[in-house]
Amino acid sequence: MIWEGSMPIVRNSKSAAILAVALLLLPATLLAADNNTVRVTAEITKGSCEFSTSTDSVEFAPQTVSSFSSGNAAAVTPLTLQYHCEGYEANAKIGIVAIGVVSPDDGLFLSSASTAAGVGFMLKNGVVTDKVGFYSAGTTMKSGVKFLVDMVTEGEYPLTVGFVKQNTSTAVTSGDVKASIMFMFVMP
Repeated sequence: MIWEGSMPIVRNSKSAAILAVALLLLPATLLAADNNTVRVTAEITKGSCEFSTSTDSVEFAPQTVSSFSSGNAAAVTPLTLQYHCEGYEANAKIGIVAIGVVSPDDGLFLSSASTAAGVGFMLKNGVVTDKVGFYSAGTTMKSGVKFLVDMVTEGEYPLTVGFVKQNTSTAVTSGDVKASIMFMFVMP
């Protein structure tokens, strides 16, 4: 069957009113829903590095009071800072700061928990093997003083720890000698 003709439009004012109210309320219901904001952040760095030391503790063999003399070390041992860096320019430098409690001689690290007097641990840049003249040999790393090291992709930086007499009038006495040294790395 084929229908031809027109279909009458019936207007229902009640239906039209409901439709109009629904259309008006639609944006309000969308606004009434919980909204979430996503914050997106990022950081661009010059590079990154990982650091470690060759050991977490250094223990010297027991020494006698007579082993200590001015300017010399009773014992020395190597310590190595190891690093692996990525993303830095070829000529970049790392700042290294050794931090710790010092003795009355500011070149020596010495914890207040030590029971011995007149001695401490001196940290030298590089390898220093000679105990004679150790106090004045090379460059001493003092607490809080930054020094720069050439940064490469991967490397090691040698240090030497010396067990030495303080450069003060304090006499060397027997007892335990302790120090904690924290290395902070300051990136460019």
